[in-house]
Amino acid sequence: MVTEQRREAEMTRSEELEFIKAVGRKAGEIVLRYYHEDYAIEMKGEDDPVTVADHAANTFIVEQIRKTFPDDGILAEETTDDRSRLEKRRCWLIDPLDGTKEFINKNGEFSIMVALVEDHRPVVGMVYWPPMDKLYYAAKGFGAWLEHRGERRRLHVSATDRVEALKFIVSRSHRHPVITEMLEVLGIQEEIPSGSGGIKIGRIAEQEADLYLSFSAPGERTTKVWDICAADIILHEAGGRYTDLAGNLYRYNLEGIDNPGGILASNGVVHDEIVARILPICQREGLFLSAPEKGGKVE
Repeated sequence: MVTEQRREAEMTRSEELEFIKAVGRKAGEIVLRYYHEDYAIEMKGEDDPVTVADHAANTFIVEQIRKTFPDDGILAEETTDDRSRLEKRRCWLIDPLDGTKEFINKNGEFSIMVALVEDHRPVVGMVYWPPMDKLYYAAKGFGAWLEHRGERRRLHVSATDRVEALKFIVSRSHRHPVITEMLEVLGIQEEIPSGSGGIKIGRIAEQEADLYLSFSAPGERTTKVWDICAADIILHEAGGRYTDLAGNLYRYNLEGIDNPGGILASNGVVHDEIVARILPICQREGLFLSAPEKGGKVE
């Protein structure tokens, strides 16, 4: 009986993965139609641009999910949140164009991110990097994978076990001064600039980098849950860890959509040591008033 139930669950996850991969690729085609065209740029807020490509991809992904999974909740960046999702055990989180600034600047570092959450944790996730035709995806217990130009391979993070030797992948558009201070405390020298949070995590899973940090002081604009959810499961399934700056796992499909605790994404080997070194900086900046909770690892 247990074996049959597991087979049914595996079939469901397999089907969800194929669905999410197909949707991601199609959304990638949609945004690429606009990539070299002229288009209007709107501002949703300070330093927060949005384009017709964001809206077109968002509409397509939401329509496909509603048609295929009508009972599930949806939280998408460019769709008004009616909060009905809070009544659902399952919810899809959508970032239709992660790295809008990079899209506008035409440097190729943007992605589409979609994840499925069950009971507040991601169980399926996809990051598609259209200009490179790289599709990162994962499902809980199935591992993390990369499809690139017709080839498929399983992903696993590096085994680098010295903090000072970690390769840091840094945001091309959102470098906070506190991040510079954290890197000095950690003694890290090698930096790799990149746009899109999803691409950064894909590159950690590919062993091109080992660490990513994101920080926002209280009152500053933070990342949102759709910015991190797909990356979260991909990195965990690749053997890494994805937490806030105090080492706590993120929970999704809650009332709040901000990530005030920042991001610490690593190969996992020295994750706790990094937390211990940067926690005093976080506490000084008012992010955490107590010691980190246990439970930063996914069982």
